[in-house]
Amino acid sequence: MITGFHFGETVGNVPTYYVYYTPGNVTNNPSYFAGSKDFKNAKLLADNSFYTIKFNGGGKVDSGLPTMQYVLSGKRFICDLPTLTDAEWVVLDKDGNPLDKSSYELTQPTDGMLSLEINSVTQPLTVTARGKELYIVYNAGIKRVNAGQLDATAQIIRNDGAVNGMQHYKVPSSVPKDGTMTVLATDSDRAEVKVNNNKPRTIFYTFKGWKLDDSDELITPGAVFSYDHLRNYAVNNTVTFTAVWTPFEKNAGNYDLVATVNFLCLL
Repeated sequence: MITGFHFGETVGNVPTYYVYYTPGNVTNNPSYFAGSKDFKNAKLLADNSFYTIKFNGGGKVDSGLPTMQYVLSGKRFICDLPTLTDAEWVVLDKDGNPLDKSSYELTQPTDGMLSLEINSVTQPLTVTARGKELYIVYNAGIKRVNAGQLDATAQIIRNDGAVNGMQHYKVPSSVPKDGTMTVLATDSDRAEVKVNNNKPRTIFYTFKGWKLDDSDELITPGAVFSYDHLRNYAVNNTVTFTAVWTPFEKNAGNYDLVATVNFLCLL
C-alpha cells in the first residue's frame, strides 16, 4: 500500500496534513512516481481514483442484486447478476447512456445467474435491467432557423411535416424481439414556410428521408430494420427517426434549390 501526503494550512500553530491513498502508483503506470509529485496532477489523480458501480433492477428484478461497488480506475470488474426473462442487463455510463457492448461481456456460467465482466472501469457506471421492447418515434416536423439573411422570426410554417397528422409521432406498438419494422413515410413529401419580411415569399421543403441518431445514412421510407439492428440506436428503449428536408424557393412557377448552405431544416 502506497500513500502520499502534502502540507496544508496551519491553524493555531497546528499544521494540517492531507494523506492520499495511491494504489495506482505502480511502475507500469504512466503516472508512477518514486519521490514526489504535484498532488494536483490530473493524471495522477485519475489513475488513483475509485469509481462507483451501482445496480438498478429497473422494476424488473428486486432481489439478488449486488451492493454498490468501488473500483480503482482502469481495473477489471466481475460480478454475478440474476438471469432475466423479460428484460436484459445494460451498463450505463456516467451520463446515463448505454456503454458500448464491446467494453463488457455477459455470460451464463451457472443456472439462474449471469456473469458480468467489465474490461476497464474509467467512470462511474450503473448496471440496470431494462425491458426488451423497442418503440419507434418519428420527428417529422421542421423548425424555423436563421437562413442566411432570413431571420427565423420572419418565417411562418404553413404546412409542416407530419406522420399520421403529428410532427412527433410515436408508433403505438413496440417492435418484438424477433421481429422487424418498416420505416414510414411522411404524410406529404412537401412542407411550406411563408417568409414575412421586405420581400415576402414562400419556401418549400422536399422530404428526402430519415436519419437515425449518430448516423449519416439517409433512410428511405419502406426500408426494413431488424430488432437487433435498431437496438444499436435505442436510447431508453426508443429509436428516433428524424426527418431530413431540403428547402426550395418558388421562382416564376418553378422550384429552385435555395443555395444558402446555412439554410437547413434542423430538428
